[in-house]
Amino acid sequence: MSKAIIIDCNYQWRKNSFLRLLYCELNNDPIFDSHDMNITKAKGYVGYPYNIKNVRGFQANNKTINYFPQGLNLIYNLTFINITDCKLQEIQQSNLQVFPYLKYLILNKNEIKILEKKLFKFNHHLEFIDLSFNQINEIYPTIFDHLSYLWHINLNNNSCGTNLIQNPSTILNMIEEIKNSDCNLKKDLEENSEETIEEEISEVEEINEISNESDDDSQPNQSSTIKIEVFVIIFVLLIAVIIIAFFIYRRQRFSREIQINDDILLD
Repeated sequence: MSKAIIIDCNYQWRKNSFLRLLYCELNNDPIFDSHDMNITKAKGYVGYPYNIKNVRGFQANNKTINYFPQGLNLIYNLTFINITDCKLQEIQQSNLQVFPYLKYLILNKNEIKILEKKLFKFNHHLEFIDLSFNQINEIYPTIFDHLSYLWHINLNNNSCGTNLIQNPSTILNMIEEIKNSDCNLKKDLEENSEETIEEEISEVEEINEISNESDDDSQPNQSSTIKIEVFVIIFVLLIAVIIIAFFIYRRQRFSREIQINDDILLD
């Protein structure tokens, strides 16, 4: 049976050149020392005019979170998760799959040892990953293959460490470094062809050249909103044209009637 946990949040805005969101900074230390710890409620004042539905981030620093908190997805629709220096021992696909719009994942200064094969299977929107200062000794290079928006990876200070990467074109080099390192990779994963990875990286570069980062909330509805606005404009213009044509017709008809009356009076 799961244990119910209530967290206390200090809600703040995180703003920088590439990120703007409302997030929960964990105040209390509920000690997540087993898999059956389930967050059922979050306390704290969000601030008018916002409410808990506007919260997009969760952040915990220097807490005791040995296992990833369960239940966060039932409270927040997260795109940003930062669990730093919390003694986190593992991260599993089941922990992340409930956050399909996750963009920023920061789990540095923890005790993670393995990145499983399909860890990010359901997180196609990931752009920023920081797993530095862990104990990672086994990593599957193919876990990054489908992440078309990824532009930042940091695996520094791990047994399978590599340099900080902030350019999609260098992700291939990073993957090759991992393949050639002593990371206990599974042989069947090395069959993944270099051509496939290069194609995906090329696609990432094209996307980055033609697209700009948009707000999390407006992105799913932006296209439909534009269509509605265009339809309304066309409809208003059509009504205006009909009204103008009607008045022109009435004016011309009135002028003809006056001309006919004048002709009759002259006769």
